Amino acid sequence: MKNLLAIALLILVFSATTSCNQTQKKTDKSMSLDTNKSSTKFTEVSKTSISNNGNYSYFFSVSVDNFDKYNDNCWDDILEEAMSKSYDNYTVVYFFDNVEQTPVFKNGCDFDKKYDDHCIAAFWHYPNGSTEFKKYPMQ
Repeated sequence: MKNLLAIALLILVFSATTSCNQTQKKTDKSMSLDTNKSSTKFTEVSKTSISNNGNYSYFFSVSVDNFDKYNDNCWDDILEEAMSKSYDNYTVVYFFDNVEQTPVFKNGCDFDKKYDDHCIAAFWHYPNGSTEFKKYPMQ
């Protein structure tokens, strides 16, 4: 009887310990998700596409609404945002430092030189699958 009672007590302690560990893991996980949330805000100002023999090329102009050039996470967020865009044949994503200075692309991605100083990054996805990311591409 004592052995049975001892085994029951061990099972109870083990169950309680496992339950606490699982609760701690859930808490740790939720805390890590909160700290990894992107604080960079984007506004897709325009998206245009051109079809060439059934393959599409996409051109995006995007505003980084709270751009901070000294924050490495901001640059990581910009690259992540660029990579989340549509890809088929060729994709170009230009990022600008505020929505008022972000051009609207109507056909391709030609834009007036007055926007050059506000262009903070560009991303290219080429037909062969390679990519290129450049900070301040107009400088």
